[in-house]
Parts: sequence; C-alpha cells; structure tokens
Amino acid sequence: SGKTSTSVWNLITAVGNVPSNVTGATVTSITREYTSLASAEAGATDANHLNTSDLVTGNYQLNIPCYYDTGADTTAVTIDGYTTGASNYIKVYTPNDTATESNISQRHSGNIGGLYYKLFKGGSWGTMIDSVGNNIEIDGLYIEILFLNSSGITTTANAENKVTIKNNFLINTSGSANSYACGIQTNFSGDTSTNKTSYVYNNIVIGFGYGIHTDSPYNNYGSLFVSNNTALNNTIWGIGNGSNGAQGNFVYKNNISYNNVLDYDFFYGEVDAGTTNNLSKDNTAPNLGTYYRNATVKFLDAANNNFCLSSDDTAAKGAGLNLSADANLSFFNDIRGKARPALPNPWSIGACENLASQKIKMEGTQIKMEGDIKFE
Repeated sequence: SGKTSTSVWNLITAVGNVPSNVTGATVTSITREYTSLASAEAGATDANHLNTSDLVTGNYQLNIPCYYDTGADTTAVTIDGYTTGASNYIKVYTPNDTATESNISQRHSGNIGGLYYKLFKGGSWGTMIDSVGNNIEIDGLYIEILFLNSSGITTTANAENKVTIKNNFLINTSGSANSYACGIQTNFSGDTSTNKTSYVYNNIVIGFGYGIHTDSPYNNYGSLFVSNNTALNNTIWGIGNGSNGAQGNFVYKNNISYNNVLDYDFFYGEVDAGTTNNLSKDNTAPNLGTYYRNATVKFLDAANNNFCLSSDDTAAKGAGLNLSADANLSFFNDIRGKARPALPNPWSIGACENLASQKIKMEGTQIKMEGDIKFE
C-alpha cells in the first residue's frame, strides 16, 4: 500500500485490513498482479479480492495502480458493474511519488518518450477506456491511439455521480482522426438530476477528431468543469460541447486550444458564467471573463509533441487564473505533478505549467543558463 524506503514497504490485505504476521519468509519480488488494466478491473470483485462489486456496502475505495511491464498495455477496458458512492469510488492511476509509492515513477512527463505505463490501441474501432458509472477517477495515464476512429477515454455519468479525468496524456497518431475519435468525451444521462458532475483538468489531448468533447441530452442539469487542459492538432475541434439544449452548468477555465480546425466550438452555446482565461490560436476562445484570441504560444518542443510552455512564451505563461482556492474545482499541481505558483501569483494557461528551471546553452567553451533545461 506504500513505500517507506527501497527495502521497507507497507502491506494491507485486499480489503484494506492489517495482514497477519508472517515469519521465516523471504521476499524475492514486489510486483503487479495483473498484466492489464482490463484484467485488474474484472478481477477486483472475485473471491481473492473484494468478493463484491458493491463498494458502498463494503465501505471500500478501489485503487488500481498501473505499472510499466515489458511494453504497452494493449487491452481496451470497460469500467462498469460497480456500486459506488462519493467516498467509495474507483481510482485508476499511475504511481508517481518515488518516496511513498514506487521506486520508479510510472507516470508520463507530459510528452512522448520514456519507460512508463502506456495504453496503446492499434488498428481497430473502439475506445481504450470506456467508463460507465459514477464516482470514477482516471489519473495520470498515457494513451496512444493508432486508428482514425478510435477514442481515448469516454465516460457516461448517471444520476448521483462524480467523474474525474486528470493529468492524462492522450494522442491519436493515425494522422487522419475523424468524428468518431474523441480524446476525452464526457456524456451525461438524460434525467434532470442536479448532482451529475464531471471534472476534466490538466490533460493534454492531441490529434483526435474532437479533443475534449461533451455531449449531454436535452434537459440535462449536470455540471462540467474543464480547467487547465491543452488540446492541439485535432481535426474537428479542440474543446467543445455538442449538447442539445442542455441546462447544466458548463464552466471552462485556463484552457489552451491551439492549432485545431476549430479551437473551440460550443455548438448550442453551452458555456456558462465563470468561464474565463481561455486561449485560442484562432478567434473562437469563449468571450467570457478574460480571454485570449489569435494568440501565438511558444511550446518547449512542439515538433516532438512536448507542449509544456517554453520559458520565453509570452501568451499563456502567467496568463491564467489561480484555481488553488476555486469553489468548484481546486487543485495545486500541473500534469507532471509539479506545483503551480501559490496565491496571489498567476498560473499559466494549459496543462503544463512553466516552472523556473534552467536552460543550458553551449557557446564555445561557455555554458549559459537560460530557463528550461534544453540541450542545443
């Protein structure tokens, strides 16, 4: 359940209790039990684990940490069939704290490259993670799609729910994604409950048809909070809402939508008060609060899909609203788990905060330090 040092680890049973003492046993390895997220989701309810799919009655929180093995996880997963509650939720995540969770971080660094947990979908139609239900959190996954009409994460929220999608890096590398391909799609059910809420923040979404897409049927009263995401190079729109007459609360803050066919598209106008500090390369950033249109953002290494902000960017860096005390969606870190500035200092717009580090530039026999680390 946690790490104290490389040789001292904390143990609990499958249902969270203190295990019986064991003596005279030699530990030869500490490793994952399943080879795919799909098999872990399916196996968690069996007699060797929770022995139930009802997390509320058992008073369980189901944690599924994802680890790199010898290659990518290529099995699509549907998260479904669980009874959950606000305190009894499902968390799918990559451990990234090397002091308390794992010896090596399993999380991406906000761009392509590295030995970390990856979900990969090749040439077939479908969704890599299809989440059907309530009280689900998906945190810190790298998802790559190599098919024109396949999606990354799709959620369908019912009446009493909380769905959170954060810190994920999603990319479609087919080069021709179409309207069936969504990086992140949040769907709400069609009832009039006011408790349906989804949170989408600190995600980078590249190369899909729709980057971050919301679809809510008529007379839906749910809420959606979309903050500090970066959506790029999507073939229909980067961030948008295809809801038909929805009557919910849809709030967008601190997002970069850039170099998409349309950066923002709110088809029926579903964008609500509180929306602010969004940026677009074109003229579509929602004109609520502070907004930035026709902007030019300088990324650290866009050619290699590293869309953290460059230290010399002047458009998105420091142009955001500090959300650490936001009434609806408060958080403190960026997609890499790096701390954003404290109040009252301004945040940057987008998923990857520009941080004061160093750039190493070689000029003959001299070394000059100039911001972010980058070898030239």
